[in-house]
Amino acid sequence: HKLIIFCVITACLITGLLVALLTPEKYESMATVLIQETDLLSGSQLRFVPNYPQREELEMLRRRISSHEFLVRLVDSLSIKNNPKLAALIQQTRYEHPGIEPQIIAEQKYVEHLRRLISARLVSYNMIEIKASGPTAHEAYLLARAVTKMAIEESMQNQEKTISAASTFSTQQVELYKKNLAEAENRLFAF
Repeated sequence: HKLIIFCVITACLITGLLVALLTPEKYESMATVLIQETDLLSGSQLRFVPNYPQREELEMLRRRISSHEFLVRLVDSLSIKNNPKLAALIQQTRYEHPGIEPQIIAEQKYVEHLRRLISARLVSYNMIEIKASGPTAHEAYLLARAVTKMAIEESMQNQEKTISAASTFSTQQVELYKKNLAEAENRLFAF
């Protein structure tokens, strides 16, 4: 009995060690982004666009992070094109599909690769958690930092557009009120 138990325990230990040694290391880096609501009227809780809660804006940003366009821009900002495994996969796909342009194949493979490495989720009504994984801790960190930087830049651009739209709307309203006031004064003087 002792020999059987010893053999089973030894086999389990060897299997565990093999799995641990053969499983590639995978590191994760995480960033949490807090998006503050743009308050267009100081002290007001009203938003410029009614019935458009901040959670929906964050959900749009989360979806945007995993969008094809966002990931293509991310590929351009990273050194992902130097990855030998991806280069081999792209070459293999080019041989399998010779009618498709190589640039389109490469772009699609880079985007698929990034989608496997990146995830974004809503943590609360004003926070997004971005996770990136990589073969080294440094690569995971660089990827998370690049995604976070691009997401923040995009959020800032959206806020600038909202402020610009509010400013344009306010200017138009002031001009309209000036015109209405001038017409009312003219009618008053005519009376």
